[in-house]
Amino acid sequence: MIHTETQGAVDVVKVDGTLNAEKIGELAQTLERLTKAGAPMVVCDLAHTQLVDSDGLEWLLDASDQVASCGGTIKLSGLSPLVADILRLTGVAERFEIFETAKAGVGSFSR
Repeated sequence: MIHTETQGAVDVVKVDGTLNAEKIGELAQTLERLTKAGAPMVVCDLAHTQLVDSDGLEWLLDASDQVASCGGTIKLSGLSPLVADILRLTGVAERFEIFETAKAGVGSFSR
């Protein structure tokens, strides 16, 4: 399940379950909506994400490129130890600022 909430000027996208091909369509629509408004500031909250597969990794990289092409930034938060290991071992973690909580990720945009 995908949930989006706005905290000030920052959009928080929460992903529940597994970040895989089943979620990509909904995530792509969400990101398209957010990028239409200009330079988005996005925190992808993975606190309730148990696993990220290859499709999910590809989406994260594509999302980063898409948001950057609009002058925006996407950051990650709430990674479980398994998800953190997956992102680190695949090199995907190097493309993102990662925060312990969504609140910390949102706050980082004000620095």
